[in-house]
Amino acid sequence: MNQLTIAIFWLACINFASSTCCTFAATLHFKIRGGVCGVVGAKSNGTGCKITICPNGEALVGSYCGKAACDVFGCQCIRGCLQGSFAKDFLKKNYIHGIELLGTERTELCFLCQYIPKKIEFEIN
Repeated sequence: MNQLTIAIFWLACINFASSTCCTFAATLHFKIRGGVCGVVGAKSNGTGCKITICPNGEALVGSYCGKAACDVFGCQCIRGCLQGSFAKDFLKKNYIHGIELLGTERTELCFLCQYIPKKIEFEIN
């Protein structure tokens, strides 16, 4: 690795430390009345349904949970990050389908980002 590559990487790390990144999502495991996971954009996992959602309770579209385009690491998203309460908002938006939540897990969308210090806006309810 040459010195220019190393310098660019460290400058990127410094920039990430002060920027908000939209790299967290939640993966929900649930059962749905009628058993058709696709009606809420989820996939069947054999015992129920599974979907990865952004904080606003909607299915992840693209790579990150920004309101618009983000850089390659999911930071500096145009208009910031989607806001909400993950599972709580998902259930509220899809109450008509009779969803029974079985579990949630936090999902980091950017593998490399876990090694870069940054400011995070995150909350799972």
